[in-house]
Amino acid sequence: MSLLLPSLPFFENSFSLKLFFYFTGTIILAGLSLIPTHASSLIAGMVFGIIKAPFLALLAVVGASYLSFLVISLVVKEKSYQVLLKKPKAAKIHEELLLKSGYKAVLFIALIRLSPVMPFAATNVLLAASKVKASLFLIGSLIGLAPRVVIVAIAGAGLSELDLSKSSNIWL
Repeated sequence: MSLLLPSLPFFENSFSLKLFFYFTGTIILAGLSLIPTHASSLIAGMVFGIIKAPFLALLAVVGASYLSFLVISLVVKEKSYQVLLKKPKAAKIHEELLLKSGYKAVLFIALIRLSPVMPFAATNVLLAASKVKASLFLIGSLIGLAPRVVIVAIAGAGLSELDLSKSSNIWL
């Protein structure tokens, strides 16, 4: 914890304050794609420990994905959706996977989130532009993000400090 907030000793004993800054920072910074969600999950592990961190990190990262989804939905509006509908194959896949069945949509979103190939921000853009229902987006994201976020948060809980100055690797 000393690496994160070295000059704020009152922060050490205030769970509420840590929680507020962690959630606010993660949701805004990761939601706007300014920090990677892995970093946020790692910090959660370091700050909140092995018991609380996985749950808190997952809530914060899903919150960040939802913020991103909302912002992109407002920016993109109808234009990209109309482009999608002009392509018959893409429109059919979109209809089958995301519009007809809530179960299929949740499964599709969860599988995209599980994939290491699709970046966090790109997935948010794709799903927001596809006019996915927000509730299905949240459920699918929660399921799909859980394994990665939980594993990284647990790894972070095992770190007592993160000091990159001791590294012999020139890239760090």
